[in-house]
Amino acid sequence: AYVGTLASSSFECPSDLSFWICGHNAIPSAADHKKNFVRLVDADLGSTIESTYPPRNDVAAEVRWDLARHVGRNVRFEIVDGDNGSAYAWLAVGRFSVSGLNPSNMNEQIASLNAIIKRRISEAATESGEAILASTSLSPRMRAQLVASIAEARRRPLIQSLAEQALEINQAALVTNELLAKDEAVTSDAANRVAQQLSLTATTRQQSAFAARLMRSAPGCETLAQLVVQGKISLVSMRGRELVFPDSCTAKVREQLQSFVQQANELPDQNSTVVADRTAKLNLASASIEQGKLLYEKNCAVCHQLAGKGTLVGPQLDGVGKRGAERLCEDILDPSRNVDTAFRMSTLLLDDERVITGLVRERPDSSLQVIGQDGKATVVAAKSVERRRDSNKSLMPENFAEVLGEAELSALLKYLIAPQP
Repeated sequence: AYVGTLASSSFECPSDLSFWICGHNAIPSAADHKKNFVRLVDADLGSTIESTYPPRNDVAAEVRWDLARHVGRNVRFEIVDGDNGSAYAWLAVGRFSVSGLNPSNMNEQIASLNAIIKRRISEAATESGEAILASTSLSPRMRAQLVASIAEARRRPLIQSLAEQALEINQAALVTNELLAKDEAVTSDAANRVAQQLSLTATTRQQSAFAARLMRSAPGCETLAQLVVQGKISLVSMRGRELVFPDSCTAKVREQLQSFVQQANELPDQNSTVVADRTAKLNLASASIEQGKLLYEKNCAVCHQLAGKGTLVGPQLDGVGKRGAERLCEDILDPSRNVDTAFRMSTLLLDDERVITGLVRERPDSSLQVIGQDGKATVVAAKSVERRRDSNKSLMPENFAEVLGEAELSALLKYLIAPQP
């Protein structure tokens, strides 16, 4: 008999999930060997959230999982057949409350429609695709595929690039119908929001591919320039890029992107090997969340806040787990690779010849608060600043590759990704 695992595509965890299951785990008179089962798995951590065994009956029974504590996590559903026996060794599952998990010929229908739309054989096909988007409950992946095809047919290259990037990095849920709205203001707002979200969850390698996609069109070039200026996309992603601009790309955007490539080519690349090596050695499945919590309190809480614990100097970390382990590993080991403009360090020369460095924040009384890497703040009068130099460096220390061992880094990441109580 055949054994193996059937896994769904990953999807955003709902508040509850129901389905019907039937099947067996050995002949009825024998002990249940529990080799056949279904489970919901955290797609980032690889850990099991819920699992259920077949009822040892040919008649299906309904199962309901309360998933309120896990809403929003990236999950997948797995059916595991581990029994190679010749009888009473099967299981079957269906009637899922999440429609995208149910077998359907919708996938084939959408794939055929996408092919027709892309070839621009018929305007009616594109209109049919738009009608399906507006009226049909689709899985995130099918929706993103259809949006990408319609955007290509409608010659909206920025929207096409966003949908294709979302599909590539498994963030299809970010793609909504607003990207194809008739109101240009709605579409523009949605595109900016999706572009930022895609950048925040992407690793440097994925950001590089995203940059290449965006540079295929003038609107994409403009969006890319904005993302780099905002610190959403790392300068590193621009390294070695050959620039061939669309004719309608403005002189300002061309100059910006040319400058970014020049700066990127001059950046040292010493951390890339370290980050890649440490990422490959992550073992979140066996890591300890409790150890991760202690590491967070010791190393991170002085500047970050998570579930109300810590000090809000750097970025708020609630929901940061959606970035995934690989991107978070980059953020910890090479913090200046992807740093928002709001969290870049500045160096101030004061009129008493003191030089102070840190994160500068303006206060209502016109003074400046400068927060150092130790989390301590210094207040100076704005008029006492004779010279200010802003950098691309993050306030976060760059020595965590030395501070955290392999097991400690895995534990910290597991704590950051896990849902907070």
